[in-house]
Amino acid sequence: MMKKALLRTLSFLPAALVMILIFYFSAQDAAASTEQSMGVTEALVSGYNDLFHKGWSAAQQLLYALRLEHTVRKLAHFSEYFLLAGTLFFPLRSTEDHSIPTGNRSSDPCESASSHDFATLHGRKHFTAVMLICVLYAASDELHQHFLSGRSPQLKDILIDSLGALCCYLLLAMVSRGRAHRIRAHRTREHRRRLQK
Repeated sequence: MMKKALLRTLSFLPAALVMILIFYFSAQDAAASTEQSMGVTEALVSGYNDLFHKGWSAAQQLLYALRLEHTVRKLAHFSEYFLLAGTLFFPLRSTEDHSIPTGNRSSDPCESASSHDFATLHGRKHFTAVMLICVLYAASDELHQHFLSGRSPQLKDILIDSLGALCCYLLLAMVSRGRAHRIRAHRTREHRRRLQK
């Protein structure tokens, strides 16, 4: 029992590390943040130029980097919270996987409980927990920036962060639902095969 509790606690470690990473980036003042995002954007533009043999001059690459820097910053917001939701999705699920029916729930898998994924009450609680943590952390992150030189909280950034978390949740929920349906179909076939013997 203690081992199970310890493993469940450790399963939140990736989410904690992502939160620390987000805090680290947000703790930078405006100058440091812009320098970092420009560095990443310039590296992307340079890599694109080399990969597709565009032959852009250094001045052209700098111009494209300046144009794309804002977009790269917003994609970073989206990606951070996409990752955060992903690291919260599985640890916050019930220790019993309700999306996969087991034999002791019903003699016929076809009549077993319906999939308890994000469309059910159990799933809605899971969805709410993941999204609430992400949205509240995004809001606190923006509030934190209010106290940094040259930075200010942006409602748009909270919305982008929330969208990243939502996209990750829906993607993982669909993958989980597909897995549950495949297992249910397999168990149904096995059950019917046993009845035919």
